[in-house]
This record gives sequence, C-alpha cells and structure tokens, in this order.
Amino acid sequence: MKEFIERMQIELENNSRKGNWEKFAVKENRKNIVDEISHHLNKLNIAVYEKDEELIKEYSADIANIAMFMFNTTK
Repeated sequence: MKEFIERMQIELENNSRKGNWEKFAVKENRKNIVDEISHHLNKLNIAVYEKDEELIKEYSADIANIAMFMFNTTK
C-alpha cells in the first residue's frame, strides 16, 4: 500500500503542470472527471495488454488520483 500511495504522490507531482485540480474537482465538472478516468482506463487496458508493468503502475495511480478528485466533489 505504501508503494501505491508514493506512486500516487509522484503522479500528482508529475501532473502538477496541468493546472489546479481543486478548481477542476467540483460538481460542475463531474462529467469531465469521468471522461478523464475513462481516458486513463483505456491507457491502462493497453498497458495490461502489452504487459508493461511500469505503465500499469503509472495509470493505476493516475486513475486513483482522479477518483480522489471525484470524491472531493462531494464536499
């Protein structure tokens, strides 16, 4: 679990250039958040098919982070 949390943090840092997720993670953007999860799930499917362990880790962490943003829209 610790490795997964660390990977989530790395992915958050790597994607920080994309902008402020706090502004994105609002109820009005839920459809966009789901679209982002779907996009990363497609990438994860390809990584699984290609047996690319590093990309599986990356995309799994990305999906978890995006799901966390969705969770935050409930506040």
